[in-house]
Amino acid sequence: QLPHMVASHAMFGHQFLMPVPDVDRTQLFVCIGGTPVASGGSIMGAPGFEKRIEALRARGGRFIVIDPRRTGSAAIADEFLPVRPGAGAFVLLALLHEVFAAGRVAQGHLAQSTVGLDELRKAVLAFEPGQLAARAGLPRERLARLAHELCDEPRALVYGRVGACTQEFGGLALWLIYCLNAVTGHLDSEGGMMFAEPAVD
Repeated sequence: QLPHMVASHAMFGHQFLMPVPDVDRTQLFVCIGGTPVASGGSIMGAPGFEKRIEALRARGGRFIVIDPRRTGSAAIADEFLPVRPGAGAFVLLALLHEVFAAGRVAQGHLAQSTVGLDELRKAVLAFEPGQLAARAGLPRERLARLAHELCDEPRALVYGRVGACTQEFGGLALWLIYCLNAVTGHLDSEGGMMFAEPAVD
């Protein structure tokens, strides 16, 4: 989980400020490199994950898994996107590129407390989306559509775990997950990635 901690320290100022999925209120759950069916949620602590996904689907939501292999979590997903191993950062850059290029940034209540957005936009737009999709091994059109789906759904989130962490760009991937949730209005918001109320603050 060190990439989580590095990304949290860089963005939020403390390594233990790790936002977790509001799985019971979300409508669109995008899981990158995670196997919550096997782990019981790992960091987010969501036992009985299959039942939670059944409830998500019953309220009209969707569960999308992006992973190199068809895991147990992918088996219960509404959509499985088989990405190349170690390509999480390219997927996330492609999603962020579409959000910025389409002018879909919507930070909500975070707008007053965010710094570095222009620098992030400049860095992300320097990449070519076709090349990012090719590195990821996924269709560019599907990645672009997924970016808009995240923007269109008020209660959505992107979550990454072991598969996103244990790769060459693990720290970058987790930081980009935080960035993507932030610029689409899904960080620190209901149905998105929220900060827990720990026993010790």
